[in-house]
Amino acid sequence: MMRGVVMGGALTAGVAGAPAVSAASNEANGAALNVKEHGARGDGETHEADRLQELLNGLAEQGGGIAVFPPGRYILEKTLLIPSGVHVIGHGISTVFEGYRPDGVDGYALIANDGIVTAEGYDGASDFSLRDVALDSPRTNGIVLVHARNGYFANIHGLDAYHHHFDIAGSKNIVVENVFLTGRSGTAPFQIDGSPFYNNTWDGETNVQPIQDGTPNDGIFLSNSVIHPANRPNHGIHFHRDHGQHIFIDNVLIEHLENGIFRDGNTHRKDVFINNVVIKDVTNRGVNFRPTDTPDERVSMTNIILEDVSGPGLMEYHGCRDLTLRNIKAQADPEAGSERIVLEDVALAAVDGAHVNGAGAGSAIWLQNCRNVAISTLTAQHVSRSLRLEDCANIRYSGIAELDEDGEPHEVTIEGEECLAPWNHSG
Repeated sequence: MMRGVVMGGALTAGVAGAPAVSAASNEANGAALNVKEHGARGDGETHEADRLQELLNGLAEQGGGIAVFPPGRYILEKTLLIPSGVHVIGHGISTVFEGYRPDGVDGYALIANDGIVTAEGYDGASDFSLRDVALDSPRTNGIVLVHARNGYFANIHGLDAYHHHFDIAGSKNIVVENVFLTGRSGTAPFQIDGSPFYNNTWDGETNVQPIQDGTPNDGIFLSNSVIHPANRPNHGIHFHRDHGQHIFIDNVLIEHLENGIFRDGNTHRKDVFINNVVIKDVTNRGVNFRPTDTPDERVSMTNIILEDVSGPGLMEYHGCRDLTLRNIKAQADPEAGSERIVLEDVALAAVDGAHVNGAGAGSAIWLQNCRNVAISTLTAQHVSRSLRLEDCANIRYSGIAELDEDGEPHEVTIEGEECLAPWNHSG
C-alpha cells in the first residue's frame, strides 16, 4: 500500500517494490506515486490514457517525480506523453502498455516525450525516463522520441509493435540499455531516424506530426540488449532518413532478420561507433549501408561477429570517409559463392584483424572505387581470392594468410594488383 501526504507542496509516498524516495529528495526532485492508488486500473479493458496523463502532468507541475506502474495491462487510447523530470517505473514484464486505435487506424506512438509536436530543436521534454515495462501493442508503434533531451530507457520488453519498438528522431543524449526486443515488429525493432518527419503521435482522434525542423539526432546510445524479433522483419537496427551524429551501439545481439544493421541509401551519418555486436541468422546482409551521394564520416566497427548469413554478402558499406573495421569475424555458407566484405566509395580506411571464412567462389574482401585503404592481419579461408580490387588506388596490405577449406595455407590470391601501393607483403 502507498500512503501519501503533502509536505511543502509535494506529495511524498512509499510504494512497495519501488525505489525508496525520502522526504528530502521529494522536496528537491518532486513526488512519487503509485498510479493505481490514483485512479488507474491496469485491467486490460479500461481506456485510461487521459487519467494517466493527468498524473504525469501533475508530477511535472510539482517539479518532477516518479510514477510507479504496478503489474497490469494499461490500455492507452492516445499517445502517453512523458513530461520533463518525470520517471515512469514498472514492475518488469508484468507491467504492460498496449495502445488502442479505432477501426481502420494503425500506427503512431504508444508512448512519446512531451513536446514532440510543439517543440523545436532539443526543447521537448528533458531529463525523463521509462524503465521496467513491456510494450505489447500490435496496433501502434512503441516509444517515439522527437525533440527530446537527456532521456533514459532501461529494461524494456518489446513484445509486439506495428512498426518499431523504438523510433528516435531529432533528439539528444538518449540512453537505451538492457532492452529485449524479441516479439513481432513491422519493419524494424529499433529505428534511428535522421531528423523528425513522420514520427507521429495520436491524440485520440487524429495523428499529429512533429515539427519538421531538420534537427538531427546527436548522442544516441544503445547497449547490452537483444534484438531477436519473432517474425524476421526487414532490419534489426535501421538508420532511416538523413543526418545524425554521435551514435554508439555496444554489446548487442542482433538475429533473425533480413538485414542486421541497415542504413538507407542517399543518407549519411558521422561519428558512429559499433562495438561488440553479434549478427546472425539473417537472410540478406549482416551490415548493409546502401550507396549514398554524401559519404558517412568517421565510422568505426570493432569486435563484430557475422555468421549464418544466407544472402549475397555478410557486410556491404557504400560511401564513407574515414572507416575503421577491427576484429571482424565473418563466416557464411561457402556455397553462396558471393563476396563477404564489400567496400565501395570509401576514402581512407583501416581493416585490421579480419577473419573471413566461406566466400566460396567469391572474395574475402572486395574494394570498389576506394582510396587509401590499409588491410592488415587478414585470414581468408575457403575463398576464391583474398582481395578483389576494382578502380582503387593506394591500397596496402600486410599479414594476409589464405587457407583452403581444410585450413592448409596456400599462395595469397589478389585480383587487381595494379591498385596496390608500392609496399605490401603477406604471411
